[in-house]
Amino acid sequence: MLQRVFQSSMTGLAFRIFAVCLVMGLVLVLLIGLRCAECLPSQLTEKKMLIAFVVVAISTASAQFFSEFPPGANKAFLRLAVATTVRTGFPASVIIFGAATNGSLVSVEMIGALMLFYCIGLFASLYLEIGRLNRQIHSRGTA
Repeated sequence: MLQRVFQSSMTGLAFRIFAVCLVMGLVLVLLIGLRCAECLPSQLTEKKMLIAFVVVAISTASAQFFSEFPPGANKAFLRLAVATTVRTGFPASVIIFGAATNGSLVSVEMIGALMLFYCIGLFASLYLEIGRLNRQIHSRGTA
């Protein structure tokens, strides 16, 4: 299983996206549990947490995809630029659009939930990407 996660293929990419979304989903379940136990502010509803999760899951999955395609060493900067723009631009545009259309939906708690999921998604996807690149370097060194 771990071998598949670090593969440089569509299967490996799908496993990495699934792993990152799973980690963020576990945090969502934890937050909903804390909300039900009344340990979180009442303004942070389950709906807002779910919206934050979905927004960041979409942006993280898209960023992971664009960080691998188009392939080639000469397109590394393009991949990084597009992945970073998607990862940060989509949640930022949701915040701006939400504030412009429905100010009650975008609150400080909602932005906090977005940032929490963003940080977890960023850390998890970078951790898996570094692991994949390290395996490629080690396999080239032993071959």
